[in-house]
Amino acid sequence: MQNQTLPTTDQLDQSGSSISSDYQPDEGSMGLKATVIGGLQGDPRPWNSDVTFEVAWNSSSGLSSLDIGGDSYFMQDIMDRSNPEFLGTLDMTYDFNQGIFSGTADKDIRIPASDPMITGDMPAQFYFDFQPIWVFASGI
Repeated sequence: MQNQTLPTTDQLDQSGSSISSDYQPDEGSMGLKATVIGGLQGDPRPWNSDVTFEVAWNSSSGLSSLDIGGDSYFMQDIMDRSNPEFLGTLDMTYDFNQGIFSGTADKDIRIPASDPMITGDMPAQFYFDFQPIWVFASGI
């Protein structure tokens, strides 16, 4: 079965989408980074997103970090994400060397996007430090 509504990677590359990036692991380490683009079947305009997964290994072949991040677009064409009215972002990282799990989340609203009369920003942040004692911090 072939998907008829979501764009192919070639179409996204030709559209100038901002989801592509270069990847270069730190010297002496190895890494893997992959991005998945998704949207609602039939019409991805109500919701579409991209999620990036990254894992890094240190020079001893142990896990160094695990990162998950992405953007969600609401009521935005998947081929033109340049000026979204509703944008959600999430970035989470677990640093195995320091035992720290941290992340940020944000929701940005601008209606209409071209000349906003309604705006909103809802940032959130979290931080878990598991060594030597457990610490939890969260804030807006």
